[in-house]
Order: sequence, then structure tokens, then C-alpha cells
Amino acid sequence: MMDVAVIIAKMETEPTAVLRERWHRLVGGPAPRVSPKMLRLALAWEIQARASGGLSRSCSRTLDQVGRAQTRTRTAVAGTRLVREWGGRVHVVVVGEDRIIRWDNREWRSLSEVARAITGTRWSGHQVAELHARCTQLSTDVREPRSPVLAGIVHTVAVGTNTVTVSCDSEMVARSLGMARLADGPATIETSCSARLTRSGRALRLVRDNGSVAHATPDRSLVRLLIQAHRWWRVLRAGEMSASELAVREGVTSSYVTRITRLAFLAPAVTEAVLAGHQRASVTAASLTVEGAIAPEWRDQMAAMLPGRLVGK
Repeated sequence: MMDVAVIIAKMETEPTAVLRERWHRLVGGPAPRVSPKMLRLALAWEIQARASGGLSRSCSRTLDQVGRAQTRTRTAVAGTRLVREWGGRVHVVVVGEDRIIRWDNREWRSLSEVARAITGTRWSGHQVAELHARCTQLSTDVREPRSPVLAGIVHTVAVGTNTVTVSCDSEMVARSLGMARLADGPATIETSCSARLTRSGRALRLVRDNGSVAHATPDRSLVRLLIQAHRWWRVLRAGEMSASELAVREGVTSSYVTRITRLAFLAPAVTEAVLAGHQRASVTAASLTVEGAIAPEWRDQMAAMLPGRLVGK
């Protein structure tokens, strides 16, 4: 079987008729009525998906959930370092860039498991659900402009050359969650991460050394376009209409449909990173909708768009 990279390179010089025949042999049915450039991207994606696997079920589910404005399942944020004192001992829990949780020289499946191992206490499912609901509400409250809740919780914020450390008042955190702080518990909770301040236009952002944004918040504009791209590509892939017909239906230009739909051909790893907010800080809606921004080969995309430690995951 010919190497995937060789096939993709060969397609660059193939005429439209040959590309359409390739699609028919590979996917079945007539080729989508799109430009040769987009058809090459689509073919490259399909070829690599068959060789390496396409979007995971969880990624596809997340795209659907976000598209329907449903709640996404949250996981531990990569790059987080949690410091807690319990039983006279300081415990340091690290969530690596690979999202693997490490404590006490072991790897753990969840922060709940670590907490259970440290405290020896197992919570019921009902208690955990209640706490998660309170945490969700608290996360919303602290995002409000000039949030009094956030002002009460945060004790200090120390910004170093390559590290940011946030110290929170344990009593206020407990109160905000409707809980009581243990008498022998620490007065403050400290969380730190390796990051530096960089300027983006008029705004200052925290960026990790590997290029990812320190606070892994998904870029809403980019995620919205990514979801739109997958919706439009499903229509085009099914042969329901051409790109120009789709543009008329959506009330936009054909060039706009083309620029946005190309996002559907991001490598699965890049798509997952965008949904989680873990792509490089330079990867934005503006940068990805420029002509030629999305390379046909996934390895090239990953090298350009993912932080160093995520490439090859």
C-alpha cells in the first residue's frame, strides 16, 4: 500500500476528474460538489482517518452537545498544580499536559480518587452531584465582572517570570460551596501553573511555555465556526447541494462557506484541542480561515497548532 504522505502529495497535481474518481473509490457515491482544493483536503482527511482513525466518539459527541448548547463534560485542566495540606502533610497533585493526574509517585484516574486516598473519605453519588452543582454555579458567579464572590475568595495572586500562583481563602471557598471548613484544615488553598504574561493587541494573556493559553478556556468564536464547518460539510459531503447553493441558502457568500468549511478538515487531535481550549495561543478563528492555513497532512497541522507536549499524543 502506498504511503499516505505520498498519496496526498500526488493529489496536489491531479485533475478534478481523477480526484472525483478517487472519492468514489474511497468513500462510495458521487464526490461532493466543491472546488478541487476543498476536495483535496477532504480526500486527505478521509485517507488519514482510514489509516489512523477519525474523530473519537467523545469528540463527535462534544461537537453535537456544544452545537445544541448542552453541557459539556469537564475534565481536569492540563497544566494544573494543586497544593493541599492534610493530616500534617503537604500534598502536591499535578495534572500533566497529557491530562494524566499524578500524586504520590502514582498515576490516578480522577481528582476524586486522589482526594479519597488523601482523606480516606468516600462521598456518595448524591453528595458528589450536589457539590458539582454548587461548583458549576460558583464557576459562573466568579466570571461576573467585578465579582464580589471572586474578590472574597482570592487571597493573593503572585505573577512571577514563568509562574502564576493563586492563593484562595479556604473559609470563603467552603462558604461559597455551602460547606464548613475543617478546624484543622489549611487557612488557604494554593494553586500554581507555569505561565508567562504576553500581550495580544490591547489584552494581556497568560501563556504557557509550550505555547498554550494558561487558562484553558475554549475560544467561543473558533468553536462556533468549527461547529458550523462540520454542519456544512455534512450537507456537502452528502451531495445535497453545491457550495454555491449552500451559500445561497445560508445567506452568505460562496467564499465564506469555503473558508469556514475547511475547518472540518482539521486533524482530530487539533479539533479536540480547540474544543478544550488547548491549542496554541496563535490559533484563532482569524488565523485558521486564511487561505492555506490548514495543511492536508495532520502531522503538519499538529506541529503548527498544538503546544509541544501535545504533539504526537
